[in-house]
Amino acid sequence: VVKNVDMNDDMQQEALDCANTALEKYNLEKDIAAYIKREFDK
Repeated sequence: VVKNVDMNDDMQQEALDCANTALEKYNLEKDIAAYIKREFDK
């Protein structure tokens, strides 16, 4: 659920896709967070 966003629609969709991919690939929160950080740092 996204309540308040300060980014354009394309960036928002990319962030959601990244988070969904992380949740599908990993079970541990630290692994999920690390994946998202790596993707955002690209």
